[in-house]
Amino acid sequence: MRESTPQPDAVPDPPPGAPPLPLRSQWRRLPGLLFRSLRNLLALGMLLQILLAVTPVTEKVLLWLSVTGPPQKADVIVCLGGNAAREIRAAWLYRQGWAPLVVVSNRPIAAEAMRETLLLAGVPRGRILVDNRSYVTADHPESIARLPGMDRERTKFLIVTDHAHSRRAEACFRKAGYRHMTFYGGPPPLEDGIEEGKRWRWRVMKLPSIVYELSGLLTYWLKGTIDAPWSAPSSYLNRQVPATVSASAR
Repeated sequence: MRESTPQPDAVPDPPPGAPPLPLRSQWRRLPGLLFRSLRNLLALGMLLQILLAVTPVTEKVLLWLSVTGPPQKADVIVCLGGNAAREIRAAWLYRQGWAPLVVVSNRPIAAEAMRETLLLAGVPRGRILVDNRSYVTADHPESIARLPGMDRERTKFLIVTDHAHSRRAEACFRKAGYRHMTFYGGPPPLEDGIEEGKRWRWRVMKLPSIVYELSGLLTYWLKGTIDAPWSAPSSYLNRQVPATVSASAR
């Protein structure tokens, strides 16, 4: 059998009690150490993703992130930029009479595109205000407060976003001094009729947005952009989730 020859660059570990390796030898060991650390980190990430995909932890985290609830009467509907589903919700809320005015908040061009979507959905142009100075979630409160008629201490705001995004948005508006606000994210989370056997697919699809929001909350809190993000209660976390629809019932 052919014996393997030692690699010329390999540096064996020193025996116990031996003097420390010279600095040059330590630097030669650094690539291997970095490789092993990265490999272990990736393995841990994969293990965590599998755990979140096959257990209900993902649902619990989403329910905690959500501070949304049923719509309530307000002075203004605020549609935060992000996706077309929010604009559809805002238009529906306006047509249902929950508020007489709609604010769209996003970056330049995107905010104007949101207004066009609302116009197509039947919201009159004169009932739409445009904030086109909000590039990230933390920008929305101050930019909206500059619009005519907006009073962060007296105006009642009905803010439209997604369930996962609502906790970070609520923390930003609360930090900015808004006193009267409720958040709407559409139908309650998890009431989607997905069979339990297929719920793992839902978890895999939701994981990126959930991880993104958790990292966003942590970043904003460490930077001082928001106060303690866990102080806002979740109306869904301790609520009994309806049983999923079985295949035989469909």
